[in-house]
Amino acid sequence: MVLLDYFKRVPFLRFVLALALGIYGGNIKGSYGVTSHFLLLAILFIVLLVFHFSFRLSQKYSLRWVIGALFLLFLFYLGFVSGHLSRATETDKTYRVKALGRVQDAFVTQSGYWRVFVRPMEIEYGDSIPISHTDSWLLFVKSTEDSLALSLSPGDVILFDAGLKGTMQSKVNPEAFDYGKYLFRQGISFSGFVDKNNLKVLERKPSLYNIRSLTYRIRNRIIEIYKAAGIQGRQLQLLSALTLGMRYLLDDEVKEWFIRAGVIHVLAVSGLHVGIVFLMFKFIADWFLPKNNWARLILVIAGLWFYAFLTGGAPSVFRAVIMLSLVQVGNFLGRRTNIYNLLSLSAFIILIIQPNSIFHVGFWLSHLAVAGIATFYPLFRKLYSPYNILIRPVCDLMSVSLSAQLGTLALSLHIFKAFPCWFLLSGFLILPVVGPVLFLSMVLVLVSKSSFLSKVFSGALNDLLTYMIEMTQWLDRLPYAYVSGIHVSFSMMVLIYLFIANWAGWIYLKKRILFLLSLLFLVIIVGMLNATYIRKRTTGAFVVFYSMKDAYIGLINNGAGELYHNASTYDNADFIYGGFFTKYAIEMEEKTVNQTEDAEILMFPTPEGVFLGLSNVNLSEIKVVREQQDEIKGVVIYGKIRGNLLNFLKQIGCFNLIVTGNVPRWQVEKWEKLLDTLDGTIHYVPDKGAYVEFFKHSILDILPKFNFYNLICRDFSSRNMISR
Repeated sequence: MVLLDYFKRVPFLRFVLALALGIYGGNIKGSYGVTSHFLLLAILFIVLLVFHFSFRLSQKYSLRWVIGALFLLFLFYLGFVSGHLSRATETDKTYRVKALGRVQDAFVTQSGYWRVFVRPMEIEYGDSIPISHTDSWLLFVKSTEDSLALSLSPGDVILFDAGLKGTMQSKVNPEAFDYGKYLFRQGISFSGFVDKNNLKVLERKPSLYNIRSLTYRIRNRIIEIYKAAGIQGRQLQLLSALTLGMRYLLDDEVKEWFIRAGVIHVLAVSGLHVGIVFLMFKFIADWFLPKNNWARLILVIAGLWFYAFLTGGAPSVFRAVIMLSLVQVGNFLGRRTNIYNLLSLSAFIILIIQPNSIFHVGFWLSHLAVAGIATFYPLFRKLYSPYNILIRPVCDLMSVSLSAQLGTLALSLHIFKAFPCWFLLSGFLILPVVGPVLFLSMVLVLVSKSSFLSKVFSGALNDLLTYMIEMTQWLDRLPYAYVSGIHVSFSMMVLIYLFIANWAGWIYLKKRILFLLSLLFLVIIVGMLNATYIRKRTTGAFVVFYSMKDAYIGLINNGAGELYHNASTYDNADFIYGGFFTKYAIEMEEKTVNQTEDAEILMFPTPEGVFLGLSNVNLSEIKVVREQQDEIKGVVIYGKIRGNLLNFLKQIGCFNLIVTGNVPRWQVEKWEKLLDTLDGTIHYVPDKGAYVEFFKHSILDILPKFNFYNLICRDFSSRNMISR
């Protein structure tokens, strides 16, 4: 009864779950008639009204659950309809079009390209391309000094000629982040590169055309104020991200420091920033307006919403603004609020307005962080004295950081597969600086007309920004600062949250059933961890990863992974192979290949045979031991080869060819014609995506005494199968 009474006080938790499930269901691919959707939704609404008024007249309160069930069904179907209608066009095809579009957003990234989000209006000519009323297209335009006289802003109408590719591409590396799917979930159906000479601005709307255009111009004006005050380089990038949410301006190296230090949330405008801005607005309002005044309340709330739109309106910002607005209204009316119900209400409102927010990681991280703080901060605060003015600020800051981390831990591990070990130290050193930075930036904008005051405040602001950059760089260099390669499956993530929820519920409510459930989930989690270890030790794999210009070849045996690559720039390649090795390997060793003109012959042994890797070799010089021909499962070509390929394949008795992206297409097309005569297969990675083959090891391979097989297999293959 205690549990039921508690959940009755959080009705919006039920409402938001029903709505979210409906949105997710509506996004599943299928053909649904829009008219039938609205008809069924209207029927459900009418039935709900009939039941509601009939029960009120008859006063049969024992049947109230029927109205509740109908209302949840109505919300589910409302979510289903909104999810389906907000779904972008799904395709993996490529089209060439000349089209009109209205700019939704536009900005220049560190790579030097404009990212222009447009709403398609009309196809002038070209291929017949599918368009939905909710579709957005993403255009990449090379930025130059005279580029379009480029100052695109929301509301502008542009004419462009481009090749557009559907975002739902099938050629994705196994277990890798699907960037195309991410764009699709944001409502973007096509993306493509546009030459600056093929893009023309036909119509420019005034700044008051819509709030997006207005806030876009205000952001640019604020950045100009920052520049005029002498803030440049990385400090300007960091300040733009902190105050305006413009993370795309930030240098990749600095962004990586913040990620590895565990304070990347500082760069994502969220509750921390909104709370500080709220205190500033409240302080200003207290000077001019009396308390318990409607005008004061409206002024503060309006300021918060303006700031939300100014920073781009991310789900985390909307969550904070909605909650703060509701709290302020509740306080003004003298109403008590339940933090969990308030949190659920904010999620409900966001999903009603932006259904696709359910697929935005920031939406979940923001709400889970607040839930973690609301749940665990009161518990941690009992561990120290709140009256000690020296200890309290430090302990409060650490308690909030730890509580938020507990709320987001499982989801962060599932999504990012890494953990910043020094997050408490980072929070202690970085978070206290955010408030002064936001305050000084606001003052700098207000006194921008005075060159003297601008220099005074910009100097202090520049020093604080430099401190943040240098401190995160130092934190990144600490030992074990960032542990990567952590695999947490979706089911494991759900179990972790079930354990945390039941454990916290037991602490608060002292119900024995919650303690037993938390123990049960903990046992299941430990069991799954052991099962994952066994799976990694008994699963092997050979994979040639999808890459358009480089070769990435992976081999996993008994949990030991090896990556062979010829990439000249390797720093940002983890997104190609990282997810696969995280899931299937315990450790990974990197090896570079094809770095010189010397001939290379590699052996990739598996329990079912050997894959042969060739680069810069003359096939006529290779002799194969006849007794070992049957063990060759495939040939991987990752560089130049000379000689008669057809005769070589006949000699080894294998016609399974795998070709990496650094081999020219004309060469592959020539080989395809040769293999057609032998019923052979050729897997060209740029066209067909990654080549993956799994195999099983015996569970006895986990024991050390059975680990010699892998070494023997490697030695036997390299010494006896092939000679030159």
